[in-house]
Amino acid sequence: LQTLPLMPLLIEQRTYMKYETSEKLYAETACSLTTLCVTVPLSLVGAAMQTAIIFLFSQMTDDLFGPIMFWTLLLFFFFDAVFQCVSAVAPDAHQALTLALPFLVIFMLFNGVIVTKETAPVFLRRVFDVCPNFYAM
Repeated sequence: LQTLPLMPLLIEQRTYMKYETSEKLYAETACSLTTLCVTVPLSLVGAAMQTAIIFLFSQMTDDLFGPIMFWTLLLFFFFDAVFQCVSAVAPDAHQALTLALPFLVIFMLFNGVIVTKETAPVFLRRVFDVCPNFYAM
């Protein structure tokens, strides 16, 4: 969920890139490469460090560190991709946050803790099959 507050900045970056590429200052591939080679690794390192710090404070056994790190980083990549996709589609920051809200609410509600598979209505049980938080928790 670290990318959610950054969605307005992503949209602002996209607008700058659109103007700068239209003036032939650089190509879209240059912007994509800098995002891939700089922004993604920095975000990944930040998420990994945050997970490691929280794990150290939790005082869990060391054998759980690998699975917790794996599932946390998998969720990080999923939500980062969802919010990047929403930021690419939405014309402004307000609409981006509005478009991201249904995904966020569904994935947070159907994580197996707030609404369990047994207590959910029959017609909503299939939501658990596509909810990444359900598998990670």
